[in-house]
Amino acid sequence: GLYDSGLDNGVIAHEYAHGISIRLTGSPATSNCLSNAEQMGEGWSDWFAMMMTLDTATAGTQARGIGNYLLGQNASGGGLRPLPYSTDMHINGHTYDFIRQASIPHGVGYVWGLMLWDMTWALMDAHGVGQGYDMAIQLVLEGMKLQSCNPGFVDARNAILAADRALYGASNQCLLWSSFARRGLGYSASQGSPESVTDGQEAFDLPPDYLILPEATEVVLCKGAQQQVAVVLRSCIGSDRIQLLAKGLPTGLHAAFSPATAQLPQDTVYLQLWAEEDLPSGYYCLTIDAVGGHGFFTE
Repeated sequence: GLYDSGLDNGVIAHEYAHGISIRLTGSPATSNCLSNAEQMGEGWSDWFAMMMTLDTATAGTQARGIGNYLLGQNASGGGLRPLPYSTDMHINGHTYDFIRQASIPHGVGYVWGLMLWDMTWALMDAHGVGQGYDMAIQLVLEGMKLQSCNPGFVDARNAILAADRALYGASNQCLLWSSFARRGLGYSASQGSPESVTDGQEAFDLPPDYLILPEATEVVLCKGAQQQVAVVLRSCIGSDRIQLLAKGLPTGLHAAFSPATAQLPQDTVYLQLWAEEDLPSGYYCLTIDAVGGHGFFTE
């Protein structure tokens, strides 16, 4: 028989979602920011289609096809993509490197949709179906707003990580890194040029320990005054006791951390700053060194 794509809810949601990704990427003023080879428009649309038709009585490990009705298949059919979506690596083991051989744009986008599907179920497992679902939607939408024009996979990954820092106080960083890393978009992954799908390099590693500083880290100090800045330390790798040191202070400015050490995988310490004398007006920079752990980078 004939199958009308207009009666396939997944197809309708997929097509409407193109309007979201096209208009949010690079600002609503342009619709020309998803024209590069490594763009993920089809993946976002597949993901929205699955989110709009999500049956929480099922599990992420089950196979989900795109366009099953259109193809005359039942719910367990393979759909239009190279493999059905699933968080089970035995059902779908594709990783970032698959974009080298995938069709452009549908096959390339499908790999991104697969990563977002993993992320969604990880969030729902961690926070409950309702809250996790809402978080996933917000992270993807905010990520689109934050990413560059004509993004590659690493650009889009970083935008979602930034969205989590902005929306949820970086509470999901390790979960997000783990979701992306299992599909080859780990800390060391390289996308190369977003105009090419063959020059990237997948990696499955988690980031080293990291420091999260508040958005406004400029501190105004006068003689005798004291200020403090919260420094959040996190690790996706292991547990260690870390000591922080402030270096590069001008004469007359003092700093200390309270408490003196932090305990990973997550802790907050406060950088106390005080001036014993008036300093010439201007900007002064200091360096925070972390002793211990698995190496650090600053968010």
